[in-house]
Amino acid sequence: MDIAEPTFVVRPAGRSYHFLASASLIVIDVAAVAALLVRRLNSMPFPAVTALVAAMFVLVWCLRLALSNHERLRAFVQNQEGSAPNSTAVAMLRAWASLIHGGLFLTGLAAGLLLLALLQMSKT
Repeated sequence: MDIAEPTFVVRPAGRSYHFLASASLIVIDVAAVAALLVRRLNSMPFPAVTALVAAMFVLVWCLRLALSNHERLRAFVQNQEGSAPNSTAVAMLRAWASLIHGGLFLTGLAAGLLLLALLQMSKT
């Protein structure tokens, strides 16, 4: 299934490996950050703690935004099923699907990089 095809939004987000992989990385990140903060809160500088907490909120917000947009597009596609495909609607769906996929990729990448940073910090 091509991510740029309108069929990407027909499948529920819970059945898409893009969403499941990003959500899994974020859950692992939140757990790792929570464990790090509990163990080293007294030894970490305030800006580092603030940056970690802010990064977690941003990652969760990005995933929530992607899920919300995916559900809106899914509702739009379901409403358009009875009518003939409109080239403008298909172009819009491809653009939104690409944006959602790019956002999920960047969120997953950021989560992975944060996990690497946390792993490096835990070794020191």
